[in-house]
Amino acid sequence: MTEKILCKKCGFLLYWGEAIKERLFFRLSEEMVLHRYGDKCPTCGSPLSKEDVNIIIEN
Repeated sequence: MTEKILCKKCGFLLYWGEAIKERLFFRLSEEMVLHRYGDKCPTCGSPLSKEDVNIIIEN
């Protein structure tokens, strides 16, 4: 399964890859992905939290 994390405001792609919950070797969370960007969208500057992003998991 693949996962995408997008800014709700501008649609900027913050993460794309293996579904975070399915990863076996490297433990990562959605919060860690957002923290990599300083909890701000690099495109529009809006604050990022799990409520401020769209998380899409596809088969």
